[in-house]
Amino acid sequence: MTARAEDWPHQPLAKPYEEIAFSRRFSPEELERIAKGRVPVKKSEKWFIYQQGPELFFHRSATGECVFLLDLGAGLLRVAGLEGFTPEDRRAVLSYLIDRLLLESKAPPPEVSAFAPLDKERREMAWRNLAGA
Repeated sequence: MTARAEDWPHQPLAKPYEEIAFSRRFSPEELERIAKGRVPVKKSEKWFIYQQGPELFFHRSATGECVFLLDLGAGLLRVAGLEGFTPEDRRAVLSYLIDRLLLESKAPPPEVSAFAPLDKERREMAWRNLAGA
């Protein structure tokens, strides 16, 4: 089943947001899987993800807040929130969410500077809270 905007309550991307380049390329098979998106089924699933045209939307499932809007055609990422994360961190978080939630990879979370001061246990907790993975 392919996720659609009307499948979950959500809000548009809030302003101000940051625009950063996103140069990751996907295979045709990956793009097909990505386009299916994700509708949360359990409370522990933190993200509602859907694609409209070339744009891929990532909304927090609990609040409907749009955090990431990725234009796959233009390679442009818009991010609202995630204060304390560098542009590199934001790209890494989005890549991880795509890998884990849409491509169903078992890749470990990336190292991000926002979590660097945390010990291993708190870092794992922060990733569970952020990604639900």
